[in-house]
Amino acid sequence: MNMMSNKEVGFADLLKNGQTLKQFRDGIIARTEATGSYNGLEKLEFRDADPIGYEKLFSKLRGGLVHARETAKKIAASPIVEQEGELCFTLYNAVGDCV
Repeated sequence: MNMMSNKEVGFADLLKNGQTLKQFRDGIIARTEATGSYNGLEKLEFRDADPIGYEKLFSKLRGGLVHARETAKKIAASPIVEQEGELCFTLYNAVGDCV
């Protein structure tokens, strides 16, 4: 039986809310199942409040992924990746969901 606290063991409070990643993830799954929308979000408030800012952010994220893909194609050891571009990049959030 481990009698040490989380601080002594060295567990990081990554989310700054006292939850573990598993607890946080379980909460997201529960809200998704209850509402039918990811994390219970039925409305994208940032997109509705600032559509131009939303599109700028989306464009920067997409541009970063495209740049990463092109860099990977240039340094790839595989001829299939280098010549045909057969590779895939995805962006995940902190709990492992594809964005």
